[in-house]
Amino acid sequence: MSSFSFLTSFSERVAHLEFSWSYSLYAIILSFSSFFLYNFGFFKSKHPFNIFQWISTRSAPFVPPHGRPPPQPLKGKPLQAFAPSALLAVRKAFKEDRLLALICDAIKERGDTYESRVFWFRTFTTIDPANVDAILNSQFEEFCLGHREAELGILLGPGIFTQDGTAWKHSRALLRPQFSRRRLENLAPIRLQAERLLRCIPNAEVVDLQPLFYNFTLDVTCTVLFGGDFNSLQGTDGAEKGFSEAFNNAQFYLHDGVLTRTIGALTGRGRLLRACRQVHEFVDIMVAKALAATPPESAAAEASKHDDDRDPTNLLADLIHDTRDPIALRSQLLHVLLAGRDTTACLLSWTFRALASHPPVFARLLSEVRSTLGTDPTLLTRDALTPKHLPYLHNVLKETMRLWPPVPANSRTAVIDTTLPRGGGDDGSAPMAVRRGEIVGYVPYAMHRRQDLFGPDADAFRPERWDALAGVPGLSKSYIPFNAGPRVCLGQELAVLEASYTLARLLMEFKSVKWPEGVQVPKVGEERQALALVMSAKDGCKVELERG
Repeated sequence: MSSFSFLTSFSERVAHLEFSWSYSLYAIILSFSSFFLYNFGFFKSKHPFNIFQWISTRSAPFVPPHGRPPPQPLKGKPLQAFAPSALLAVRKAFKEDRLLALICDAIKERGDTYESRVFWFRTFTTIDPANVDAILNSQFEEFCLGHREAELGILLGPGIFTQDGTAWKHSRALLRPQFSRRRLENLAPIRLQAERLLRCIPNAEVVDLQPLFYNFTLDVTCTVLFGGDFNSLQGTDGAEKGFSEAFNNAQFYLHDGVLTRTIGALTGRGRLLRACRQVHEFVDIMVAKALAATPPESAAAEASKHDDDRDPTNLLADLIHDTRDPIALRSQLLHVLLAGRDTTACLLSWTFRALASHPPVFARLLSEVRSTLGTDPTLLTRDALTPKHLPYLHNVLKETMRLWPPVPANSRTAVIDTTLPRGGGDDGSAPMAVRRGEIVGYVPYAMHRRQDLFGPDADAFRPERWDALAGVPGLSKSYIPFNAGPRVCLGQELAVLEASYTLARLLMEFKSVKWPEGVQVPKVGEERQALALVMSAKDGCKVELERG
């Protein structure tokens, strides 16, 4: 996630200077900036690899891990990051906010797995499910996150999105009980904020749903994290509003990535530090209050309870039963906040853009919701929102996440000399070599559009396809909106529940959704995309909804 924002900011800024980078997402992310900046010691990093180790590794003979067949070279010449044609194409893509479409074109031209070069450094891009599954699952221990802690740690601190190894396992173990079955049954925070969201949407007038969805998911997540009533939807003043603005600003400055650590150090980095300080101060106050209200002896008694017997209304109070370290508590809360707010807000925004563009889909979805649940919001229970009762609604959400995954691209760095199962040889079916320190980028956005996996109309928004895909072997390796393997999203069930509730509640209230008069509707895949920590719509979600 952070690597993606790292690339976007650096390339955007350089594009304004009549200069840009290559097709390959990950040839730019860390091959150029990380090797030169981090590995020569400009910035503090815990990455287990530096430029001098890279030189010695490249000069040593490659020995595949024990028991694996020898790798073969990839077919074709590596993509050269500074080829004039590549520079011009990427500059154009950034100006049009369609970088992902360009990456898809590069994959179609070069194959499902290809090599890129920045000077003598090489990286790989793959959308082969076998390779992606190896990186995320079967060869999990052979890859790490790279420099992500250095990139995101200034805001989030150590946690599941920035750590590797034992530290990551500890953070994940702390958070796992917070997503128990009992907590998923508590719909009160979602219900409260959904009614407030409805009051913010005018009837039959143009409204940008995207910022409303961001405030809605922020309020839901903060209510779950801290308890009490968090209300940014109604624009209240005070500490909550300042925290919300600071959290948004900190993410914006993090999106500046490496630029804020170099030539922007006197301006962008200062603003980033101020925003992070305000975020930390707000969360630290909440943590201090919770610690004061929970004596160590009561925390120890609560910690001994089974996950499903814990209090489902306040994640912070629950975390205190496992640790009383205020910095650790703050970090864990911020990691959950980032995941809980942005991904669900983007999912809802892309869903309503798709529904406005596909009236037959909206009509069928409206019919399912109202024929099953009517217009009574009290009927929106966890059981009523399952695929058993609302199968088409879940097909709509799955199709949205297929075409617009919240994190459309990601990467891992090899910690040993290893191989991936496919990509080598003339037909790409032989193993390929990956040296220690080399980066492998995987692109769910492109993998989810493979016609051999999702049908000849894979570029189209068609929720009905999921009826045919149900039970298809190996689908979990090809469809990864919540990542996969040991790092699969802990909160995916909660995210789907929140999105399902919100979508169903809005369809109880509104009988139609459409684009404003005169708006030229972009085709699927041709939308302008804002690429930061997640992928949002550059033009927002400006639609008209009619009550009835």
